[in-house]
Amino acid sequence: MNAHINLESIIESIKLQLQHHSTKEKVFILLEGESDDKIFRKFFDKACVQTQVTEGVYNLAGAAAAFCDTHRVIGIRDADFLRMGESGDPPPNIFLTDFHDAEMMTVMCDETFRQVAEEHLHQEKNPLALRGKCLESLIFISCIRWINDSEHLEINFNGIAFGNFFNAGEVCINEEACITDIHGRSPNRKRNLTVPEIRQKAKSLTLPNDSPHLCNGHDFNSVFALYINSKNKQGVSQITLAKEFRIACRIGDFQPTDLFRDLSRWAESHGKRLFRTA
Repeated sequence: MNAHINLESIIESIKLQLQHHSTKEKVFILLEGESDDKIFRKFFDKACVQTQVTEGVYNLAGAAAAFCDTHRVIGIRDADFLRMGESGDPPPNIFLTDFHDAEMMTVMCDETFRQVAEEHLHQEKNPLALRGKCLESLIFISCIRWINDSEHLEINFNGIAFGNFFNAGEVCINEEACITDIHGRSPNRKRNLTVPEIRQKAKSLTLPNDSPHLCNGHDFNSVFALYINSKNKQGVSQITLAKEFRIACRIGDFQPTDLFRDLSRWAESHGKRLFRTA
C-alpha cells in the first residue's frame, strides 16, 4: 500500500467494499500499519473479517469515525501513551492495544517471549526476569518520548542508534550519553531536556506495571537485540526479533488479553464473528 495514502481514498475504498458482493457481509478492521496487520490478521476468521491498513493513527481515527454508525468498521490502534493518562476513552469503534503498541503486546506474552529467548539465549535461566530488566533499562528514554509527545518538542527519534548509549553487559542506558545523542539529532527541538527532569518524570510511574505501557516495542527489540548480540555474536536485528515475536504469538496467547475481550464483546453485541477457532 502507498505510504502516502490519504484518508479520503481509504474511506472511498471501504465504501465500495462494504457494498461489494464478496465483502458486503464482512467486518472491516482498520490497523495502523503493516506490522500490526501481520500480528493480528492471523487471529481473524477470513470469511468474516477484512483487515485494512491505514498507514497511521490519523487515517485510522478518521476512517473509523466515518463509519461509526455502520457497525461493520472498527479499528485497533496502538495505545501509545493513552494509558498513561494522556486523554480519555477512545470512540466506541476503536480498540486499544493492552500495552504501548502491538509489538509490545507480543513481547509481553510470556510463552511467546520464552520461545524467542530460547532461540537466541538457550542458557538464559530466567528469560522473563531478563525481559523485566530490558524494560527497566528503557524507562529513561521512554520518559523522553513521553515528554516529547505531551509537549510536542519535535525531538527526532528516527533511526536512533541504541548502541551509542546502551550498555548491553549491564542492561542499562547511560543517561548523559542518551540526552547528548538526542539533542545532537534534534536541532529543531523546542527546548533542552535534563537528566534530573527525566528522572523526576520517572518517579511518577508505578513500576514495573507501567513499563510496558510506557515503552514501545521497537525500542524493546532494539535493546534486546543488543543484549543477544553481546552474548553470542549472532548479529540479530530489531527487525528480525519483531518478526520472530509476530510468528511465535498464537491465538492462545492473544485470547487472555483485554483487547481480545473487548473485541469479543463488541462482536457479540452486534451479532458478528471475528475470530477463527484455535
